[in-house]
Amino acid sequence: MEQLKDMNQSVTDFTEDIHTILLRQNENTKKKYDTLLSLVANLETKPKIAMDYLKQLRGNVILLGKEHEKLVGTLMYFPWADQDEDVVTEYQAFLLNLVSAHPYYLRACIKMVIRHFFPAIAAETPNQSMSQNGYQFDAERSRDARFIRAHYLLQSLAKIVPSTRSILVPLLGDSFPFVTRDVFTHKSYTRNVLQVMQYLPDLRLQLLELIVDRMLRLDVRASRKDIEEAEFSINAEMDHVNFVCGEKVQQKCYQEITYSMKHEEAERLDTMMDLVLAHIYHTCYPSGQDDWEETKKLFRELLFVFDKLIFITHASNHTQFLLFYICSFKQPLCERFIEYLWGKTNASTTQTIFRKSAAGYIASFLTRASFLNISTVKSALELMMQWANKYLQQVGSESHADFTHHSPFYAVCQTIFYVFCVWGHQLFESHLGFRWIESLKFQDLVHSKLNPLRFCQPFICKTFASLMRMHQLTYCDTKIENNSRYSFGVVDEVLPAMYSFDPYLLKKSLKWIKPLYRGHNEILHYFEETDKEDVDDFLPQEKTSWIR
Repeated sequence: MEQLKDMNQSVTDFTEDIHTILLRQNENTKKKYDTLLSLVANLETKPKIAMDYLKQLRGNVILLGKEHEKLVGTLMYFPWADQDEDVVTEYQAFLLNLVSAHPYYLRACIKMVIRHFFPAIAAETPNQSMSQNGYQFDAERSRDARFIRAHYLLQSLAKIVPSTRSILVPLLGDSFPFVTRDVFTHKSYTRNVLQVMQYLPDLRLQLLELIVDRMLRLDVRASRKDIEEAEFSINAEMDHVNFVCGEKVQQKCYQEITYSMKHEEAERLDTMMDLVLAHIYHTCYPSGQDDWEETKKLFRELLFVFDKLIFITHASNHTQFLLFYICSFKQPLCERFIEYLWGKTNASTTQTIFRKSAAGYIASFLTRASFLNISTVKSALELMMQWANKYLQQVGSESHADFTHHSPFYAVCQTIFYVFCVWGHQLFESHLGFRWIESLKFQDLVHSKLNPLRFCQPFICKTFASLMRMHQLTYCDTKIENNSRYSFGVVDEVLPAMYSFDPYLLKKSLKWIKPLYRGHNEILHYFEETDKEDVDDFLPQEKTSWIR
């Protein structure tokens, strides 16, 4: 303790012995070695002494083998990123020399760098605004100092030691904030993982997998019903504020309450979605100009992640909008996404549940994406109708309606009918529209032995029948009435409304999706145009108010 108190006077004499202490660890030097550990552990507030020790240790780095693991471990917890620039530079040089001489320490060094991806202080509550209590200041300071210095060191490590790449991704996964950590921590860590992609682009696919996997864990914990109920409670709270507060207080309360999601997991997911969507945009549009080659590459990577993680995840509500968003950049991306989904639907070796899910994705994408060209929709409808008619030929005239054996076929038919309900008027008004629609042979499909209308959602059947009757293509009303009589007193299976691009409920990241999204009112408009009196009783109400 006396030596610690008199550190400034004794440091010069002590550092001259560092080489000897490291070289010979015996009974005579053990006391000095313990003193060295104590001194190193207390360098935080002594930048000049820290510089002297780091220089001495860098000069003797060859001696820091496994037997000095405790000393190196102590140095790993030195808060170097908050020090003066000279100390930062010396510390980084020491670590780079250390891992070059002893690759054994690489893993511990990377772990230390990853610890600096977390904010210096975390929000006290998950939903607290970052502009309060100095959090915004801390984020900016961290971004300008700690984060930048940490990324520079990691980038230098990757250049010096190639094995950094193989170690980094698993360690980033192990350190990823748990789902219950606060929003500020999730935002800080996710932003830094995205930053790693900028200087280690060969790891982008693996890092996207990591981020999407963590987003899905939040997504499945934030069901659509739970989010809507939580937001309903916010609206009730705002009604109370409007009743008891003045106008100025109302505005302040409104900003504080509506800035974040009430549902905690949804708020964390919203923050991560906002960061990833922004990353997609800036990757595909560097400096505001589109980079088609980079866009195609990122799309392929996202599609790979979608196939590996998102598509097979049950009850995912928002993460799939990453594909929705990037498809909006170019029409060929839309076509490729539909082609991928159709490949899943059409593959007889794929499990039935996934075939039906893929059909639902197609239906939702074609009806919700406002950026689609009518030619893309026509190609998709033509492809599905050709498959459906071919399927009817294969099963033969002796087949009968059987939901269990033909459920993928019925899922495709519901997709066709739903898409046609939304796009029907535009298709009829297009060049040679009636003749093209007539060539699809809807009559053969509707009146086939498999009877697809029997298993489709009632509001879709009703609207499709009205559209067909209006243009005198085929009459479905008798078929629907017969189905109703047949199922009277019998519980018939009906295809669920598996539409993965249902209204987007996350508030912060909504700005990326809303301009591209055909909302409730717009789809309702298409149904009302067809036959308002028939449709009103069948079209379910969507509770999302801010998507309208």
